[in-house]
Amino acid sequence: MMQKKFSGRINFTGERLARVVGVLSFMVYGYGLFPGRIYKDSATMFQLMSEGRSTDQWNALYFWFISVTSNKGQFPFLSALICAALFYISLFLFVDALPTQEENKRKTLLVIVVTPFVGVFGFTIGHDVTATSGILLLLRALFVMKKSKLQKNELFIVALGVVLSSTSILGCAAVFGFSVVLFFRNRKLISILSLSICAALTLGSASLFSIERSESDLSIAAVLGDLKCIAQHPDSKIEEKDWESLIELAPKDLWLEPMSCTVADNAFFALENASRSKSKVLETWISLARNNPQIMLQARIHRASNALPPIFFRSPPNMFDTSYSNPVGAVAASDLQIAPDLFKTSVDLPINELNELPNQRILETTVLLPTFFLNQRSDLWGWGGFWLTLTFLLIIVRFRNAARPQLVNLIPLVCVHLTLILFSPSPSPRYVFASILVGIVFSLNFAVDGLKWARAKA
Repeated sequence: MMQKKFSGRINFTGERLARVVGVLSFMVYGYGLFPGRIYKDSATMFQLMSEGRSTDQWNALYFWFISVTSNKGQFPFLSALICAALFYISLFLFVDALPTQEENKRKTLLVIVVTPFVGVFGFTIGHDVTATSGILLLLRALFVMKKSKLQKNELFIVALGVVLSSTSILGCAAVFGFSVVLFFRNRKLISILSLSICAALTLGSASLFSIERSESDLSIAAVLGDLKCIAQHPDSKIEEKDWESLIELAPKDLWLEPMSCTVADNAFFALENASRSKSKVLETWISLARNNPQIMLQARIHRASNALPPIFFRSPPNMFDTSYSNPVGAVAASDLQIAPDLFKTSVDLPINELNELPNQRILETTVLLPTFFLNQRSDLWGWGGFWLTLTFLLIIVRFRNAARPQLVNLIPLVCVHLTLILFSPSPSPRYVFASILVGIVFSLNFAVDGLKWARAKA
C-alpha cells in the first residue's frame, strides 16, 4: 500500500463527518459526565486549592495547570472540558498522521471517537489524560516526519506535546524516547530542546509556579514495594543490618504482615520516614535485592503486569471480582468495581460539592453502560503490553520490509513501558493508555483493510 505523502498541512482527516461526530461525542460525554470523572487524588488537589495550599506530589506542572483551568478548584468541569478537548484534538491529529488511506482513517475515527476510550477517559481529571494527549502528539510528529525534516507548522504541536507529556513522569519517559529518535534522525536541536524543556518543567516547575513541595516522595514507591514483598516472604534472606534499617522506617510487624505485592501502596506505612532517608533506603534495597533477586523480580512482575507483553506474562488483575462465589459488591469499593481505573465511573468529590445538570442522570447512565461492560474485562482492555505487542505485529504484517521506520516511531511507548517495569507502583491501565489507544487504532485500521479485501474478493 502506498504511503501518504505529507505536505505538513494539518488535516483533520479531510472529512467533515468525522469532525461532526467528534464534536457530538464531546458534547454528549461532556454533558453526561458533568463535572467530569474525578479520582481521589484529583479531589484531594481541589481540596488543597480551596484551602489556599498546593502540592507537587502529583506533578507541580499539572497542579498549576488544573489550578489555573479550574480557577483554583472552584470550577472542576472547566478543567475536565479543557483536558478532554486537548485529548480529542490529539487523537484526531495522531490518526491523521498514520500512513494509511484517508478512508481508513475516517472510518477508524468514526468508530473510536464514540467509545468510552475517548469520551470517558478524556473527561477524567488526572495527569494521565494530559500525558496521554502529549504522547499522541509526539507520536504524530514522528509519523509525519519526512526523513530528517520536520515541517515548520508541526513545531507547535511538538512543543505542546512536550509540555503536556511533562505533566507525568511516564510522559517524560516518552519525551526521552521521542528525543532519541529525533537525535538519530539528525534533528539534534529539536531533540535537545525537547529533553531540556521536559527536564526543566519536571524539576523546576515547583519553584517556577510557587507550588509547595510534598514531604512524601512518591518516586520511591516502587522501592518500598520491593522491600515490603521481600521482607514479608517466608523464604527471604535478610541480614541483621538490613532488618535494623527496615525497622527504622516502620515497625517489624508491618513489614511481616502478608499483603499483596500488586500495589506499592501496601508499603506506604514507611513512606514518610523513607522520604527523609532515601539514600539509606536505596542501600537497603540493593542489599535485599542482591540476596533475594527472584522475590524482587516477582514483585516487579506483579506491579508492571499492565506493561509486560503476552506469552511469558499474564494480564493485569481485573477491576471486578472474578469469583462468582462472593456476594456481589462484597470486595468492591464503588459501582461494583474493585478499583475502576480503566474508566473512572464515579466522582470522588464530597457529596455537597456535586451538582447535576437537567436530565443529566439519564444521559450519564447511557454513556456509562458500555463503560461498565468494558471495565468488566479491564484485564484485557487495560493490558498495554498486549496492545503494544499487537501494534508491532500489525505494522510488520502491513508494511513488511518497510516496517522498520514505523516501528521506530513507537520507541516513546517502549520507553514508557520500560519505565513502568523499573518503577511502576501498580498495574493501573491509565498508565499505559497511550499504548492501549494506539493498539486499538491500528487494529481498527487493519480491520477496515480486511473488510475492503473481503469485499473485493467476494
